[in-house]
Amino acid sequence: MLVLSKVLGCLLLAAAGTGAGVSRVLRQRRDCRELEAFCRLLAYLLAAIQSHALPGDELLQSAARWPDFRQLHLDGCAALREIPLPRGIPDALRRELCEGLRQAELLPREAVCRELARLLALCRSAGAKAAQRLLQDQKLYPRLGFCAGALLALFFA
Repeated sequence: MLVLSKVLGCLLLAAAGTGAGVSRVLRQRRDCRELEAFCRLLAYLLAAIQSHALPGDELLQSAARWPDFRQLHLDGCAALREIPLPRGIPDALRRELCEGLRQAELLPREAVCRELARLLALCRSAGAKAAQRLLQDQKLYPRLGFCAGALLALFFA
């Protein structure tokens, strides 16, 4: 009976470690999807500004109604600088996006389009890196979690 409880405890620790690894991958996947949605938002804003000369608050209200952008929580955003940035982006990119969106409000239409195109290119590059990292981590973290759980089980056995 004691041996059976030790074996079950070891399996439980290994499963918990695997679950922790899977949880981390799921968080990264959520962050990756938020960054993709943010890239789509920037592309939408860029296309809308190029084709329609609407004010920023009207564009953001229009974007907030789209289901694709619902996860970005755009309700109540009246200016570009108020757009919530996605989680999980590097600090340097976060600062660059904040500054770029803040400055885009002060620029004429053509300059806003150039600035949004630049920010979109930065976000797409970061999104590609995040997607590549996610593919690697999907293989690594569940296995690493299992190994950590198994190691803990051996330590306690």
